Amino acid sequence: MGNLGIYQTMTTVMKAMGGPAKALTLGVAVVGTAGYGVIRLGEFGGKKLFEAAKATLANRRARSEVIEEVFTIHTDGVDDDGLEFKAGGQYRVLEQDGDAVLIELFGDDDGHYVSGAFLATISDFPAGLPTADE
Repeated sequence: MGNLGIYQTMTTVMKAMGGPAKALTLGVAVVGTAGYGVIRLGEFGGKKLFEAAKATLANRRARSEVIEEVFTIHTDGVDDDGLEFKAGGQYRVLEQDGDAVLIELFGDDDGHYVSGAFLATISDFPAGLPTADE
């Protein structure tokens, strides 16, 4: 179909719609409504994205408050991997990812991953610290 075929199709469609004025009015209404819908969806998605980013940043700030902080052990304990903690000992938090906390236990040259929930039961590590999943 060449240019003449497209022209014939357009004139047929416009005639069926009641003329070019009504076709133009309908076209503007459809395009305007679709554009408004796209803008509103983008605004909604933008707000949700902003809220999620804000919550993630708040959780990261809360978790980063314990990094490089030294905590004191108040109760003897052994974690799931057999690492022993003695009352009066201290450790430094090197990193945290979710409930996994990388610590440097003073008197031990190795770094160890320990559950944050476990650390909260045997030391002054803050309980209920936000995790990366929250």
